Amino acid sequence: MPSRWHRDVTVVVGVCATVLALGSVGKACRGFWHAPLSFVCHSDIRALYGLRGMDRDLFPYLHGELIVSTQLGPPVRYGLRPVDGANEYPVLTGIIMWLPSLVSDSPDTYLLASIVLLAPLGLATAWLLGRMTGRRAMWWSASPILLLYAFHNWDLAVVAASVTGFWCWWRGRPVFAAVCFGVGGALKLYPLLFLLPLVLEQIHEGDRRGAVHAGAAGAGMFTLINLPFMVLSPSGWAVAYRFQALRKPNYDSLWGILGTSLELDQGTITTLSTLVVIVVLAVVTWETERRARREGAYPFLPACAALLAGFLLVSKVHSPQFALWMVPLFVLVRVRLGWYGLFVAGNVLLYLAIFAVSVWSIHARDVLVAWSVWGRTATFLLLVIAFLRAPPAVSHVLDPSQIVHAPTSAD
Repeated sequence: MPSRWHRDVTVVVGVCATVLALGSVGKACRGFWHAPLSFVCHSDIRALYGLRGMDRDLFPYLHGELIVSTQLGPPVRYGLRPVDGANEYPVLTGIIMWLPSLVSDSPDTYLLASIVLLAPLGLATAWLLGRMTGRRAMWWSASPILLLYAFHNWDLAVVAASVTGFWCWWRGRPVFAAVCFGVGGALKLYPLLFLLPLVLEQIHEGDRRGAVHAGAAGAGMFTLINLPFMVLSPSGWAVAYRFQALRKPNYDSLWGILGTSLELDQGTITTLSTLVVIVVLAVVTWETERRARREGAYPFLPACAALLAGFLLVSKVHSPQFALWMVPLFVLVRVRLGWYGLFVAGNVLLYLAIFAVSVWSIHARDVLVAWSVWGRTATFLLLVIAFLRAPPAVSHVLDPSQIVHAPTSAD
């Protein structure tokens, strides 16, 4: 590897380590922050320590149930509460949640143990992106999104799995990429979207057997990880999916605003959002097929980015830390710096609107959240279009020395 390339990767990882350190201080030092800066301390990791049985070291999914009641109040959201080891996340995220509980005796020590577990995954993501794109990976390492959300939830794990899949694809290993996407699906589901472009690319390259192998590898890995839980405790395993189907949309989401303004009931919102997601993903896939016919090659990375942006545009379930999912795709697809800046600014504003409750009045917060959500919706819509037209920042390369450093923005 050329010395310049090595230096770039080293700087990318070093900056990422600094940002992760700052992010951990923001989340862990709750007792040292005072209003109006206390909003930086919010973390789902600390909040769910007792609510999901981590304080009792309960192994997830094998026991437990989902309580559904309109009488449940704060801190229970949506009138739903997984109890006694039940969990609203897919199985690998549940296991990652459980592991730090074995060495924790309080929410704060649980958060610290979780940071120790998750931080290497953020660094690995930086290293892989640096290997693929050089200095462009700074869009990940120096991102304000990473600073705010690295330890907000457990999303660094699924991001690392996805980026590992992209790295395997870059090295010309589509089956290994599919396996990584299957692992990612067992963490937070969305990497399963990337299996479709991966299979379609193999078909466009005339390798139908490779397409079958990739699809089977991804689906097989996802099934293999879930199967023991499905067999040992079908009801406990199903809680994650029942929870997402029955939950109301977040108040800071598009469907939350539409549902309130149009007075839609929960069942209608779930049905409509599911249909809209299917339509959007179908339209994105159709457009990538048209591009493949025009250019003679399937645009794998732009397709993955557009599919994820389209999913986040219209999905009923949308938590603010999902912004972390998109950042590596800004690195891997050569969109202009302005698109990235718009995305980051909008999500930082949304974070402030939601969590800086000590700064705003309730009315001001609700107005800011609503405007932020509409802004985020418009941004995602424009990003789908931008990703569908953008070139990838990397392509299949077996020898990293063949890669030329990608610029920090598109020409």
